[in-house]
Amino acid sequence: MEDITEKILMREQMRKSEERVRMMLDATPMGCELWDSNFNIIDCNEETVRLFGVDSKQVIIDGIFDFSPEYQSDGQRSVEKAAMYVKKAFAEGRCEFEWTHRLPDGTLIPAEVKLVRLEYGENHVVAAYTRDLREHNRMMEEIHRRDRLLHSVNQATAILFAANEDDFELSALTKNSLRST
Repeated sequence: MEDITEKILMREQMRKSEERVRMMLDATPMGCELWDSNFNIIDCNEETVRLFGVDSKQVIIDGIFDFSPEYQSDGQRSVEKAAMYVKKAFAEGRCEFEWTHRLPDGTLIPAEVKLVRLEYGENHVVAAYTRDLREHNRMMEEIHRRDRLLHSVNQATAILFAANEDDFELSALTKNSLRST
């Protein structure tokens, strides 16, 4: 009887542990997918579902490549490039790169992706952490816009100061030449 009670307690502890891990993963503010060695998605978190604007994890698991354009910005096919990166992560333990995703409505999403190899039972999986760069890119563009504006203002100020100095020098020369006559 004691053996059965221990097994029940152990299963309950495992269930609670899995529940905590799932909560932490789903609360992560970036998408996360788990890839197996056959380049299949075996799971993803809720942020991935939100990022791609779909109704369920299953949509992503069944068709992850529906969320990338056919070609990445360097001209490589998305499917082939993804397989290359996942293979690299399995071999080297991790890698990171920029990626373009595509929403169902065609909107492109620039992203930073970090792949990390993890032990999973007797095998390994690769966790893909995806950070949406749209807000980051907007902020960087705003910073660059302000820098260009500030540079233009500084140039205009320098020109105005130089013009005022020239006027001042001409004015002083004119006054000096009038005095000497």
